[in-house]
Amino acid sequence: MTPLWSRALLLILLCGPLLSRSPDAGEKAPKIDRLISQYGDYTGFTGTVLVSDHDQVIFKKGYGLANREWGIPNAPEVKFRIGSITKQFTSMLVMQQAAKGTIKLEGHLSDYLPYYRKDTGSKVTIHQLLNHTSSRYGPALRRGRALFHRGRPV
Repeated sequence: MTPLWSRALLLILLCGPLLSRSPDAGEKAPKIDRLISQYGDYTGFTGTVLVSDHDQVIFKKGYGLANREWGIPNAPEVKFRIGSITKQFTSMLVMQQAAKGTIKLEGHLSDYLPYYRKDTGSKVTIHQLLNHTSSRYGPALRRGRALFHRGRPV
């Protein structure tokens, strides 16, 4: 597990008991702020925190700098380039739906998106999407072949 994910998991574990003790949202916000501030002092955390309780936002605040070079502080309104970080969350949601039986991993993309192109959607399975093997390189990956040698496609 990367240090960033370890810190995020630690933060979630620390916030859980804190949120369950206090019945009033107004009482939770200062406690959360104190906890995150202490965490930031200890780890150098910089980012934005949003906490909701039963679909109600009870706390949101930025910590540290969004841009160190220009000294721009973090705030809940700051937009971050998150890249591929959402893939894990999407995979978890798909797996939860598969456990409920609403999605089949061997099902095809066009089974769930009827408006999607049939020529490709009928060939790509949900399992392939989760494993990132739905492209033309999928068969090579499954056979364990290298896709690149000395920086050039094989």
